[in-house]
Amino acid sequence: MGTRTTHSFLNARISIARKAAYVKSAGVETAHIILFLLLLSLCLYAGELSWHVISVLDGDTIEVLHNRHSERIRLSGIDCPEKGQAFGQKAKHTASDLAFGKEVTIQTHGHDKYKRTIGDVILPGA
Repeated sequence: MGTRTTHSFLNARISIARKAAYVKSAGVETAHIILFLLLLSLCLYAGELSWHVISVLDGDTIEVLHNRHSERIRLSGIDCPEKGQAFGQKAKHTASDLAFGKEVTIQTHGHDKYKRTIGDVILPGA
């Protein structure tokens, strides 16, 4: 290989390396943009998702409906007496007064051992 050929070869390798670095950084940048848009759409979707409370089972469990799909929600961080226990009916009536028949937003935190969704229920105007 002559000096001129070696020089051209090195320039071509540098050019390819620069293009590869650009494509790689553009790929990372594109991935970041796509991830950002995905997270933004999920946040907007979650903020707009409302459920209609169709039943209050007890002081810490409600049933909600969205698009003909019902789901039981166990209120996160709340432990009320059961209906047969002291103050159980009072807890149910209080939860009913607050949520029954209303459109609520729910921020979920997984499921409990009974496969109920655990969530924070946000009342309208809250």
